[in-house]
Amino acid sequence: MRNIAIVLVVLTAIGSIDSVQTSLAGLVVNSINNKYGVEIKIDRVKASFFSFNITLEDVLIEDPVKDTIIYASSIQSKLYHLKPIIGGPLDLGAIKLDGLKLSINTPKD
Repeated sequence: MRNIAIVLVVLTAIGSIDSVQTSLAGLVVNSINNKYGVEIKIDRVKASFFSFNITLEDVLIEDPVKDTIIYASSIQSKLYHLKPIIGGPLDLGAIKLDGLKLSINTPKD
């Protein structure tokens, strides 16, 4: 039991490092990019495993022709449970967007 507690503390400590969080987010983003044919870029991820707050900084979503769809200097929310990690639904609290730029273009016939 003690060994399990030590492993959990070490994993929590490693998981709280910003560069580790950003690298893990990069893996998820690459999977989304490949699946949906969009380009999502996130400069930095900060998450707290104690308060479940998550912040994405400098988020850019581009369409296949590299036009910006969404840009936000910061997106903040609270993740209510970890089910998305195992493929479950995403359950977020209120979402705060700073520096939002949204561009919706409709194709012309």
